[in-house]
Amino acid sequence: MSAGLESFTVRAAGLAGRLLTPEARHRILGATDLPTLARELSAAGYPSAEARPEAHSLELAVRRGASARLRQLARWDPAGRLGPLLFADEDRRSLRAVLRGAVANLSPEARLAGTLPTPRLPERALTELARQPSVAAIAALLAVWRSPYAEPLAAALKDKPDLLELEVALGRQIAADQLRAAGRDPGWRDFVRESIDLDNLRTALILAGRGDEIAPAHLFIPGGVVLTAERFANIARAPDAAAGYRLAASAWEGTALAAPLDRGYIAPLSLEPELEDLRRRAWRRRARSEPLGAPPVVYYLLRLRAEVRLLQRVVWGLALGAPPARRRDPEDEA
Repeated sequence: MSAGLESFTVRAAGLAGRLLTPEARHRILGATDLPTLARELSAAGYPSAEARPEAHSLELAVRRGASARLRQLARWDPAGRLGPLLFADEDRRSLRAVLRGAVANLSPEARLAGTLPTPRLPERALTELARQPSVAAIAALLAVWRSPYAEPLAAALKDKPDLLELEVALGRQIAADQLRAAGRDPGWRDFVRESIDLDNLRTALILAGRGDEIAPAHLFIPGGVVLTAERFANIARAPDAAAGYRLAASAWEGTALAAPLDRGYIAPLSLEPELEDLRRRAWRRRARSEPLGAPPVVYYLLRLRAEVRLLQRVVWGLALGAPPARRRDPEDEA
C-alpha cells in the first residue's frame, strides 16, 4: 500500500470521531419536539438556519451536514477512487429515490427525503432533479449536465420503460465502474461485490411472485459473489414472495444474513435496515483487523449512512407524532 493511501485511510478513520456519540444519539432520540431536536442536531454538527425549525428544514440540515463530511473525505482521496467506489453507491440510492418520487408524483421535498448529497451529485443538483415533472425530464437534465448517470437512463427519453429496468441499468453501469476502480485491492473489491449481491437481491425479491414478463437475465447485474445468475433467476421466478425469501436465505446459508432473509417476507420493510446493520457490523470487524486498508473507509461510510437515516427517522417521527420509544438506535445493536 502506498504511503499516500495509508495517510488517507488513517485520516478517513479519524472522521469517525465526528459521528454522534452514544450520549448525543440518546439525547436526539429522546427529543420531544422539533425545537429541542434542532438544538441537539446543531450541537452535533448539523446546524439549521431556520429560527423556527420544521421537519423539511431539519432534514435538509442533516443532508447538508453529512454531505460536508463526504466533501472533506473527497479532498483527502489521493487516487480519486471515492467517486466511482463510494459516492456512486450513494448517488444510485438518491437517484432511485428521485425517480420513484417522480413516478409517484410526490412533492420535491418528499423525493429528497433519505437522499445523501455527494461531491458527484451535490445538494443543488439533487434539488433540481427532484423538481422535474417526470422520469424523462430527469434523464434529459442529466444528459444536459453530461452526467455519467445520463447514459443508463437514456431509454426514458425514447419510451416509457419499466422503472425497475431503469434502476437496474443505472446499477449495472455503476457496478462496472466500481469494479474497474477497485482494481486488485481486496477490500474495495469485496465491498463492490457485496454491493452488487445486495442490489441483485433487492431486484430478485421485487420480482418474486410478480409474474413479470421481463426475463430475469435482463435484470441481473454481473460481478457479485453469492447470487449467481442462476440463483438470481430462481428467486425472481419464485411463485410467491415467501418462496423467494426462502431461496434467498438458502443462497446465504451459513452467514448472518440467512435468518433475516428467511423471515423477511413477514416484515419486508424492516429487511433492508436489518441487512444494513449486519453489513456494518461485519465491516467494523474487518476495519479492526485491517486498519490501513479499505475497510475503515467503508465502515465510516456505512456508519455515516446509518446516522443520516437515524436522524431522518427522528425528524419525521417527531413531525408525525411517533413516540420516542419507536425511534430505535441501530448503533445499540451494531
